[in-house]
Amino acid sequence: MAYNDAHFDVSHFENYLKNTMEDQIIKEGDTIIFGDVLGDRQSIITLRGKVRIKLGKAFYPADPIIGCNYGTLFTISADGKSLEKTHHSPSGEWNEDVEVTRNNAKLLDANATNQPIQQAEILAMKQAGKHGKEIVDALTNNSATFQTKSEFAQEKYKKRKAKKYVQLACAKRPTAASICDTLFNKQPARIGYLRPDAVGILLHMANVGPGSKILVLENCGGMITGAVAERMGGYGSVCATYLEPHAKGIEIVKSFNFTSGIRGTVSRAPLVGLLKTRRDQLEKEKEQKVAEDEGTEYMLVDSSLQSPPPAAATEAAADTPSGNGEVVVEKNSKDTGSEKPPFSGCILCNPILHPKIALNALFPLLSPSASFAVWSQTLQPLADTMNELRRTGNAVSLMVQETWYRKQQVLPKRTHPTMSMNHGGGYLLSGIVTVAGTNVPLAPLPQSSG
Repeated sequence: MAYNDAHFDVSHFENYLKNTMEDQIIKEGDTIIFGDVLGDRQSIITLRGKVRIKLGKAFYPADPIIGCNYGTLFTISADGKSLEKTHHSPSGEWNEDVEVTRNNAKLLDANATNQPIQQAEILAMKQAGKHGKEIVDALTNNSATFQTKSEFAQEKYKKRKAKKYVQLACAKRPTAASICDTLFNKQPARIGYLRPDAVGILLHMANVGPGSKILVLENCGGMITGAVAERMGGYGSVCATYLEPHAKGIEIVKSFNFTSGIRGTVSRAPLVGLLKTRRDQLEKEKEQKVAEDEGTEYMLVDSSLQSPPPAAATEAAADTPSGNGEVVVEKNSKDTGSEKPPFSGCILCNPILHPKIALNALFPLLSPSASFAVWSQTLQPLADTMNELRRTGNAVSLMVQETWYRKQQVLPKRTHPTMSMNHGGGYLLSGIVTVAGTNVPLAPLPQSSG
């Protein structure tokens, strides 16, 4: 089949490539996830002003990072005063497939005599400008027992020494997964002890996707709001509602490096204001329905006495005020905002509130068949809420599940779960709102004390 060049706009493709390439470059003012490649130390850093970045036990200027691509590796320069780019990671050589021909059955652990290189000599090597890989090679070459160890034990020895002497870090792009993982390891209370896997399940159960209109009530610093906005990619809207007289901060959203298009989909509104807006909407719909019913009844009574009006008169009558003195608003009116109900989905992640009370106030703001997801650190509040929703019939497809995951080491011939894990991932309640659920009486929530 011949290709029709008339349907291909080269300028659009060039603009797309340009924007994609610019999006890969780290600019001043951007936020990055700067983490140790060989360890688990990560931090969220905003490249603004004269910020300094910690690598190892010292701080270095962040100037070399600006202008590089996301995913660039950095190490400490030979003089030990700055960061420099590197294109090689020694860990790749140590993760290759090996044949096991020895074991450690006769290995004698006498560290004082097995390693002749002393700490003073290692310090002298650092002062001489030796790189970390050179120090690791020197330790392995001078070890009396290294050659008698099994191949797996040799790699573990190298990695253990590399974590101590090889300073290698990566500047990664901030995403919902990387931000949540970093904060969960460093400041779990800031995000309400929410694990990355729980965030993913919340987005899935709330049916978040491009074109969605999501309502979020959280106490996690904006972690859920940012994750929802990232998932929608600029198509749809997310409203972060709150209970307090003054909005709690959602400063984590600033760490996502969102474009102006995605930032425009995020809005904030107090819950009391949303409930008032919804009440006004329902009253207006009721008045319009009464006016339409009265007009229909009048037309049925007088249809035999009057001839049908011409088309011009009908169009003119549509623009005139109705019998109650209000102009009927068309359904396709553009006077709508992203913070106005009803919403197509809801996520509740606020440990201060009991989910049964919170959902009772949020359901009127949702449209029928809207999906909702609730996260809690404990199981009992969700079980009580699930029983109440079943009794009232306000939701269907109810399900309570526990989030559980474990990291795996994936290497040739030695793939296995890690020896330690975090067991407290919390619990999730999900379901679909019914028409009865959206018609519950409107009642604002009590203000939280947190």
